[in-house]
Amino acid sequence: MDESCVVSSCRTGIGDGACALDRIADIDVELVIKMMQRESDLRRSDEAQILFDEYSKKEDGTAEAIELLQRRVLEEFGFPSTNKVLRYYQTSRYRFASDPRIVEAALYIKYDRSCLGELRVGNPFPSPTVHFLDGTPTPLSVFENRTRPLVIVGGSYT
Repeated sequence: MDESCVVSSCRTGIGDGACALDRIADIDVELVIKMMQRESDLRRSDEAQILFDEYSKKEDGTAEAIELLQRRVLEEFGFPSTNKVLRYYQTSRYRFASDPRIVEAALYIKYDRSCLGELRVGNPFPSPTVHFLDGTPTPLSVFENRTRPLVIVGGSYT
């Protein structure tokens, strides 16, 4: 790789991050694990908890706070915090998905309770019971064969 490219884009943070993207594409799983461990440490820090508290008042605030922490990790490891490099780092868990150390390295992966499930296009329509505001229970399937789209707005109040 051209050293001038590395100097201008990676070390100074100037440029669109294209050279840094080339550089980060060559990193091995060991470095990704170290970066994810650092991010996990930052997420647990008092500083980050204050940041999360401040940003929680904003719509999408938690995601913004996490992005700030991830940009900091990139910079600490010598990468510019451009959007291209950030997205590459954020998707690294999928490139190294077969390595169980990736799951252990990042709290947000280790404790992720989401799953894809078995619902696919063409499967039967799920029919849980929903309750209208007046309390009337209704199976969701009564809306299945409508000619117009159905939008369900849910919420909770006490």
